[in-house]
Amino acid sequence: MKKNHSIWSAYRITWLLYIGILLTPAALYFLYHQINSVGEGEAVVRKTSENGAMMLALTLTQEASQRKRLRSAIEKNFRTIEPWYRKQEKLKLYVGPSTPWKDFQNLLSCWHELSSKPESSKALECWSRAHELTFAIERTNTLTLDRIRNLFFVFIALSLGLFLLLVYFIRYYMHCQVCRYVIQSPREELQDREYCHQNFKHLCAQSERTGRPLSGMHINVKEKNRHNMEKLADAILEVETVLKEDTRLSDTVCRIADTEFMILMPNTAAEGAHRAKERMDSLLLKKLDDLTKDIELITEEKTKEDGEECESFWKRLTNKG
Repeated sequence: MKKNHSIWSAYRITWLLYIGILLTPAALYFLYHQINSVGEGEAVVRKTSENGAMMLALTLTQEASQRKRLRSAIEKNFRTIEPWYRKQEKLKLYVGPSTPWKDFQNLLSCWHELSSKPESSKALECWSRAHELTFAIERTNTLTLDRIRNLFFVFIALSLGLFLLLVYFIRYYMHCQVCRYVIQSPREELQDREYCHQNFKHLCAQSERTGRPLSGMHINVKEKNRHNMEKLADAILEVETVLKEDTRLSDTVCRIADTEFMILMPNTAAEGAHRAKERMDSLLLKKLDDLTKDIELITEEKTKEDGEECESFWKRLTNKG
C-alpha cells in the first residue's frame, strides 16, 4: 500500500504542475480578451461621438453634396458599431439609463427621424443622446479597466501563491521520497531502520553460514521529564556524535527510531559485546554529563545464540520480542 500511495502522490504533484501551467495562459487570455473588449469600446465611443457631431452639423450645412457625405458617413458609422452594441445587451458595469443596445436603438431611432426631416431641435436631441451614450460607454470602459487592473493583481497574487505551494509540495514530496529510499539519513549520517534491518539479515545469514558470532547493541535515550524536549534533542545529538566517531569501521550504526539507536557488531562474541557496551556507556556518560539529570540512557548488548532464528534475534535486539 505504501508504494501505491507514493505513486498517487507523484500523480498528484504532476497534476498540480499541469494545472498551474495550464491556468496561467488561460488567465492571461481572459485578461487579453477583457483588454481587447475595452479597445473595441474605445473605437465605438469615437464613432458614436463623431455621429453626434455630424448629426448636429447636418442641419447647419446648406450644400447638398456636403449633406450627402455626412449622411453617408453617419450611416456607415452606425452599420460599423451596431454589431458591438447588439452584443453588449448585458454589459456589466454599464452606467447608462438602460442597456447599451436599447440606448443605441433610441439614438438610431432619433437619427431616422432626423434623416427624414432635418430640424435643429431634433439634431440637438440626437446630439444629446449620442453624447450621453458616449459618456456612458466611456465611463463603463474606465470601470472595466479598473476591474481588469484589480483582476491582474489578484491573478499575480494567486499565481505566486500557487507557485510557492507547488514548490512546497514538490520539496515535501522529494523529502519524503529521500527519507523513504535513502540508506543514510542526511541529517545525522546514520543508516536508517530499513537499511539496518536488511544489513542485519545479511550479517545474520553470514553468521549462520560461517558460525561466526554476531552481536548488537541497542541504545535508547529517554527523557525523565516529558516537558523537557529540548534537553532530549541535545542528548540525541550528542549520542549521534559519539556513535559516528567512536565505533569500529566494521560496525553498522543505525538510527532505528526517533530516540533509539542500534550498533550491529559482526564477529563479536558475548564477551566482546559486553566490553563494547561498557566502553560505550563510559563515553556516553562522559558526553552527556550535563544532561544526566533530565535524560535516562539505556544500553543493552545481546549476542545471537546458537540455533536462534534471525527474526527472533532481531526482535530481541529491538526489545520487541
